[in-house]
Amino acid sequence: MIADARLDMLLITETWHENTESVWLKRITPNGYKCVDAARPLASEHVHKAELRNYGGIALVYRDNVTVTQYALGAKPATFEHLCVDVTTEHDSLLLLCVYRPGNQAVTAQFFNELTSVLEQLSVQRRPLLVCGDLNIHIDDNDDVYVTRLNELLQTFDLVQHVREPTHAAGHIFDVVISRSDTVVQQLSVGDFVSDHAVVNFNLNLRRSASTRQLVTRRSWRNFIASDFEADLAASRLCADQRSLADLSPDDLVALYDTEMTSLLDKHCPEVTTRQKQCKLAPWFDAECRAFRQRVRAAERRFRRTHQDADKMSWLTQSKSLHLLYEQKNRLYWRTNIDDSKRESRKLWRTLSSIIGDTKNTSNSSRHTTDEFATFFANKVDDVRQSTSSTALPDVAVTTRHALNEWELVMPAVVVKLIGNAPNKSCQLDVAPTWLVKQYSRLLAPFIALMFNASLSTGCFPAKFKHAIVTPLEKKGTRDSSQLKNYRPV
Repeated sequence: MIADARLDMLLITETWHENTESVWLKRITPNGYKCVDAARPLASEHVHKAELRNYGGIALVYRDNVTVTQYALGAKPATFEHLCVDVTTEHDSLLLLCVYRPGNQAVTAQFFNELTSVLEQLSVQRRPLLVCGDLNIHIDDNDDVYVTRLNELLQTFDLVQHVREPTHAAGHIFDVVISRSDTVVQQLSVGDFVSDHAVVNFNLNLRRSASTRQLVTRRSWRNFIASDFEADLAASRLCADQRSLADLSPDDLVALYDTEMTSLLDKHCPEVTTRQKQCKLAPWFDAECRAFRQRVRAAERRFRRTHQDADKMSWLTQSKSLHLLYEQKNRLYWRTNIDDSKRESRKLWRTLSSIIGDTKNTSNSSRHTTDEFATFFANKVDDVRQSTSSTALPDVAVTTRHALNEWELVMPAVVVKLIGNAPNKSCQLDVAPTWLVKQYSRLLAPFIALMFNASLSTGCFPAKFKHAIVTPLEKKGTRDSSQLKNYRPV
């Protein structure tokens, strides 16, 4: 839903998660987004118990081009859960207070006292203030004494509650969007029900740091004709008599491979420049999902235009069917991937990691330079060496030495096998994608074997292969990418 609706931020209450490493938090965080959370505290004897469900909890999913840092409150409320964060873009910032008051607890004077204390701390800030969440109070019931007291409290701090439509299946307003009177909340609407609560959508006039689309150069594979490419590849120097290439050095062979492959690809699949979304849709999202989603959006627009109960019921019914379709597609996709990976443990683990959302957190938006990384980790190594300088060296009584006098020739059949077993991953420095090399491995294997044998026999490692693109990886559970200490050294 996050990527589908192109949301900048999504606040979720009653997440029922145990801690920051929750599998469900990872699964709901798409590529290009991050998550900050506040789990309901568990007693030590209940931690990691499989049969225990941790109710409550708050999570905020946000785009990674927005900086979100937790804002510590002096008071720790006991009557409601909270997550207070500082949201900063390149041009603007605001304080966001996410709240959840459990519905199984009665509204008490202590709740209003603690909420007053929190608002007093935040009211001194000169930045815009936004309060969102689930109060479990019938906001629409003006005769309710608790609603009256809440309205008086909001007036005291010059705050306005913007939600005017029912947000709960029981027909009441439980969820709130509160801001200062001078903060413009635009296009607020109550969407479809994803549980017993509906999604509340709204816009804030904050300038984002950067566009979510970027210009990328890629090859137009739709126009690629495999048979024509194969014929030209077979006629190229890469498939010529190897005796004519015997005098070439390893660097010359690598340069020849790059030149020939680039020339062939430019002919059969030229490069084009397109705008690419920063956030990709789920891998199981197909044409059927897209068509169904369009029908649901049309039903929602019809209801917004007519405000008829029949149109609303039609929209909600189709929305529920869409969510069921999403769940079916999701389960079928991952079950198929697991079945395909049963005999390959590495592939199976990669599939399972994708299912639970335990993917590598790459920091493409990092503002740190290579020199800053190098200096930081060099200083870290120096500190370790200095702290262990007084430690005695280990006494190694026996050491063994092995001599390697010659290499066995690499045969084309071995090259074909190795290429076939390689994962379909490619680097930006590769002139041809791995899947294409796999497809024509029998044609390319003799030349690749010649290139390897030339390198081994001369002891020369091609200079082209000494270049790499290094992407910083954040440590597990890291939330602040601005700190160099939060990146992995390896």
